Amino acid sequence: MAAHLFRLLTIRNVTFANHVFFAQRGVGFAIDEHIESLKRTVDYSHVYNGKIGIQFVHTGCKALTYPLFEKDAIHKEVTVKQIQDTVTAFSAVADRADRAGHDMLEIQDTHGYLIHQVLSPVSNQCTDD
Repeated sequence: MAAHLFRLLTIRNVTFANHVFFAQRGVGFAIDEHIESLKRTVDYSHVYNGKIGIQFVHTGCKALTYPLFEKDAIHKEVTVKQIQDTVTAFSAVADRADRAGHDMLEIQDTHGYLIHQVLSPVSNQCTDD
């Protein structure tokens, strides 16, 4: 009976690149080897006619282990290559989520995470293109 209470569950705050740190015990989805373990969760939800989504987070300046976003680099403009690498990482994780069978994909873009940092005139003081 309880299995029918939830129709959509979301795995939240999932990091998707090895260089992005969010929480020591958070869920990672940075490599293809992670697909199978998350697929088991998705398949279990589907057995009970549930849907399961996944929310990805790129912490941007909040990241602790990516050289681009270390404390000394916070106010530096990113290179075109770094932007391309980030776009590639977003694309790759969306593909992994699809292969794992997720029904919904959400990208966390608020609370000062990467996309919010880029769009906010407070945090984005860059003068580049």
